[in-house]
Amino acid sequence: MNREELVSKLREGAVTVTFRKINGEVRVMHCTLKEEFLPVLKGSNHKRSPEVLPVWDLDKKAWRSFRLDSIIEVN
Repeated sequence: MNREELVSKLREGAVTVTFRKINGEVRVMHCTLKEEFLPVLKGSNHKRSPEVLPVWDLDKKAWRSFRLDSIIEVN
């Protein structure tokens, strides 16, 4: 699945992404980019990288991100 397909799926609703963290640990994250779940943003000064995808973590209720090349599974 490429970045655009994943972003599209995340904008539709909740997605479970399994990925390997930088330290080697495997993490399962329930996340989304669906607007109704996102907090109101007041601007961002974060640099964007095409290799990293920021998402809203539904369990932690916070922004998290993962590297696209670290994805093991998407459900």
